[in-house]
Amino acid sequence: MNQVATDRQQEIVTYLKNLRDEIIAGFETLEPTKRFERKAWNHHGGGGGEMSVIRGDVFEKAAVNWSGVRGKNLPFKEDNEPFFATGVSLITHMMNPFMPTVHMNVRYIETSHTSWFGGGYDLTPMGFEKTEDTRHFHAVAK
Repeated sequence: MNQVATDRQQEIVTYLKNLRDEIIAGFETLEPTKRFERKAWNHHGGGGGEMSVIRGDVFEKAAVNWSGVRGKNLPFKEDNEPFFATGVSLITHMMNPFMPTVHMNVRYIETSHTSWFGGGYDLTPMGFEKTEDTRHFHAVAK
């Protein structure tokens, strides 16, 4: 972040960057000869992020991304209210055609009046979903 962050914002950014690093480390244990390639980017309103991508024997392609940005107003609001947003997202496409695509994101958004966390996760069925796998995924995710 290229602008001064509050202590709370910095604490959340640190937590989310650590989460990103833990996910990457876990994924890399499945790809012993491959590593994530990281590429930083900047946001015109302030802040930026880092894209991390791996291609290997287990993952056809997996991305784990972090961002922390500031802006003059949220895209879905008409009034000009500055905001801060940070989050982690991931998507995995496996080499195994019987494995579903996985999406996940967690984010924190703050304006001068309010703040909130959001996010979600899902499996994209591939046309041959196994009920026991789906139940296991949701049970572990709780």
